[in-house]
Amino acid sequence: MIFASIITFNRDLIIKLISSIWFNNKINSLLRNFGTKDLVLYLLLFFNFLINFSLFIFLYLNKNSNLGGFGLFTSILIFVLIMYLVKHFSILLFSYIYTSLQNIKIYNFMILVFNIVLGIFLIIINAFVAFSSNGISQFFIQLGLIVVSIFYIFRLLRGFLSTYNYFITSIFHFFIYLCAFEILPLLIIYKIFIDF
Repeated sequence: MIFASIITFNRDLIIKLISSIWFNNKINSLLRNFGTKDLVLYLLLFFNFLINFSLFIFLYLNKNSNLGGFGLFTSILIFVLIMYLVKHFSILLFSYIYTSLQNIKIYNFMILVFNIVLGIFLIIINAFVAFSSNGISQFFIQLGLIVVSIFYIFRLLRGFLSTYNYFITSIFHFFIYLCAFEILPLLIIYKIFIDF
């Protein structure tokens, strides 16, 4: 319903977001206009990502370990929300501490755009996982894991290329960023899954 409403209000924004994951000039254009009339749509699309990413994790746990319940879904949703809010605010703080690292603001916006587009793809995957037979459901769970991994790796590559000029001269800052904002969240998620 959220996604259908957004398409009704501004279909062009969805097209621009999907095409911007491939082209730097389009993502820069979206960043220049970010925070104007489309801010509410960005927030709704990010909310769509949060719901669908949390739902995918929930369905994965439900299909593979029989965990379920609204409490589990709510816990996953809150965890994903906190994780991404901390990530975005930490990257902004990182850019204020290291004032020469202004391109990281582009990367911060790139994370938002990639997550929004991933949320759109996960709508379809979640529908098949939730309402299909077990064999088809397992196929779409594996497909979802592949799609999430591709988005994550591609986002890292695009982010590195957009900040390449700075990080090539300061390997130390790149190492700090990589450990704090990319590796640590993955380790936390891994630890949570192992505890389950």
